[in-house]
Amino acid sequence: MRGWETSVRIRRRVYEGVAGYQAVARVCAAIPGTTLYIPQGTWHGIEARSDEMQALWVVSPPEFAKQLREIGALQGRPEKLSATELEEIAAKHGYRDARYFFAPRLSKSRWNGGTDWGTVVFSQSGTEMEFSRNGVPGRMQLQDDFPGGLGVQGEWSLQSGEKGPFALFFDFATGSKITLEWGPKLDRGGEWTLAESQR
Repeated sequence: MRGWETSVRIRRRVYEGVAGYQAVARVCAAIPGTTLYIPQGTWHGIEARSDEMQALWVVSPPEFAKQLREIGALQGRPEKLSATELEEIAAKHGYRDARYFFAPRLSKSRWNGGTDWGTVVFSQSGTEMEFSRNGVPGRMQLQDDFPGGLGVQGEWSLQSGEKGPFALFFDFATGSKITLEWGPKLDRGGEWTLAESQR
C-alpha cells in the first residue's frame, strides 16, 4: 500500500520477509519482529522487498473503543439501533468512513472517463459527479465504503432512467488516476485520468 493519508492510528507488525516503510520523508527497512506505529494524519507506504511478506495490520480509529462500548451498552434495548443513531455515535467519537478520504481530493475536479463516461466533473462536496454518456446526462453519487478494499461504492443514473452500481478506487500515490468498476456484478472496469484538479 502506498501514499495515502490516514485519519486513524495504525500499527503494523512484520512477521516474515522484508519490507520498505516510508512515513512522510523518512524511509526505513522493516524486518521480522518490527512493529511500526503510524500516527494519525501521516502519509505513509509499505512495500514488500522479499519474495514473500507477512504482516499484521491493526487499525485503530481515535476513540474507537469508546464508540464500541457506547454501542454495546445500547444493545440491550428492545428496539434495534437505527442507522441514524449509529451514525451519530460514530460522529461523536470521530469515526469517518472512506468518503472522508476521497471527498476533499475529488472536490471540484474534472476527469477523463474515456468512451464509457466521457468527462466526469465532481461537485464541491466531492461525493457527487456529473457525466454524459452518448450525449445523455447522468449523475453518480458516492454512498458508502466498499467492503472489498479502500474504496467507495455508489450508484450512477442517466436522465433516461438507466442506473446501476459502481465502485471507485482513488490512486492516492499519484493523485491522478481513478479505477472504476461497474455493471450489475461490478464486472466491468476502467480508469479515469485527471484532466483538471480542484478549481
